[in-house]
Amino acid sequence: MLRVVTAASDEPISVDAVKAHLRVTHAVDDDLLAAQITSAREHVEQFSGVAMTAASYVWHPDAVGQCGWRPFLPLYPAVVSEVSYYDGEARVIAAEDDFRFDEDRGDLTLGTWAEVAVEFETAPGEIPVALLSAIKLRVQAEYEAGAEDAERLRAAANRIAWPWRRVVGV
Repeated sequence: MLRVVTAASDEPISVDAVKAHLRVTHAVDDDLLAAQITSAREHVEQFSGVAMTAASYVWHPDAVGQCGWRPFLPLYPAVVSEVSYYDGEARVIAAEDDFRFDEDRGDLTLGTWAEVAVEFETAPGEIPVALLSAIKLRVQAEYEAGAEDAERLRAAANRIAWPWRRVVGV
């Protein structure tokens, strides 16, 4: 489970850029479009695993293996600030002793703990243009498309974002 601690304060794409994509010339729906941009960005981030805004999170991975475990953070690039586990009380794991974070790959090497919590902050770099296009398509699906066209636009957005998925398959 991924929980937002500090939400993003800005978006990687402006309302004006989305309005140009939609050919909207009025300002009546600017607040609606801003909310739809946030929703679309969150979906594309979760789908691709590419962080597009700076925010902080707590992530509770589903399970930890018996002989160590290497989970990928759900959003990357990122910086891990703390890893803790619960064994009746919350305990912080010392990075140098019991876990390692590979900043180049975005994966952790953990020991064998239950109920792990990973606190991290996303640190986005340059965002691929295709992911920005996926955001625009998802906003278009919500803003102006009928049910059938909306589903096609969402599917197109997912296809565009697919090459940037960090973990494909099992």
